[in-house]
Amino acid sequence: MIFSKHIKLKKQAVIALLVFTLAGCGSTNTQRSSNVVKPSVYTKALQGSAYQKDIQQYKAQYEADPDNLKALLGLARTYRNAGQTNHALQTLKNAEEHFGNHPAFLTEIGKVNLAAGNIREGIKALESAVNGYPENWEAYSALGIAYDFEGRFDKSIDSYTKALEICPGSASILNNMGISTGMTGDIVMARSLLLKASSLQPQSKRIKKNLSLFRQLEIKCRKCDASDYQSLIKSAIVSQDWAYGDLACTTGAQEIIEVLNDNDFIDVRVEFEFDKAELLPKAIETLTAMAEAFSSEQLKGYNFDLEGHTDAVGTEKYNQILSQRRAAAVKQYLSKTLGIDESRLNAVGYGETRLLDKEHPENGANRRVRILKL
Repeated sequence: MIFSKHIKLKKQAVIALLVFTLAGCGSTNTQRSSNVVKPSVYTKALQGSAYQKDIQQYKAQYEADPDNLKALLGLARTYRNAGQTNHALQTLKNAEEHFGNHPAFLTEIGKVNLAAGNIREGIKALESAVNGYPENWEAYSALGIAYDFEGRFDKSIDSYTKALEICPGSASILNNMGISTGMTGDIVMARSLLLKASSLQPQSKRIKKNLSLFRQLEIKCRKCDASDYQSLIKSAIVSQDWAYGDLACTTGAQEIIEVLNDNDFIDVRVEFEFDKAELLPKAIETLTAMAEAFSSEQLKGYNFDLEGHTDAVGTEKYNQILSQRRAAAVKQYLSKTLGIDESRLNAVGYGETRLLDKEHPENGANRRVRILKL
């Protein structure tokens, strides 16, 4: 009994020390519940007037065209990013009769409900979203967060796994899954997932801080159990990610604009026929969004490199040629079909020489088109 009590007190001391030393890893804006960590909203560095500018822009677009779902979702998302969840929720509820069954609408209203603390309503909307469109990786990722809210970690990890199957190589999903796995007490696997996320999105401060937390937990709290880890993670974690703007699976024009406003490049999925340079239907949708982004006020003054990248399956020479053909196909479709000035576009192939995931050369995340803003 004395020995057991000594171990328990020692563990509590370690926990207290870690909470104190790791508190700097946490965001002061991170919402928490008594059960699990709530996520902060994924946001670029927008503050005050910048949010208001975007709100007014989306509101004007939506008022001019009430059938414009993109404008409606942009408005609701910006309200949510700005912390105005009541405005976001009311905006969506007013349009529910018109757009209520659309998977994108259900995904956003699910996220807004989660941000407002309406967990069951959020789960209901997100489950409807994935039932209506099983390829909805954002809804699966948000569902994972929702199940984490309730402490249903097995169910949340299953949702993240489905999201990764649709969107391989997503740093946001791996970040979320790592946190959820840590809540179960499997710190080694949690650290591994966050290390993978960090390699895919090395510029993310959020992921780096989460990874630092789990590295220290693995070393300093070897005798902690799952409940101890949950207390520590809730006290010090940076937070999970709604996945908007994730570089692995971004396809919307506004997402491309926002990411390129803050970064010099973005990786997008442009799907081709296997072993060919022929565009698949999903690629047409992505390129249409890309053309819309290139024609926007924010980006119309820029030229772009269109970089083709492959995985390491096959010979290096073959992959080099294939990547060049695919980059050329993207340029041709953007210029000949979608009307982007050809002089603004430069197609170049890098084959397998610049793998995104060097630890797993055959990972599908390596097959991508990188847009470099010049």
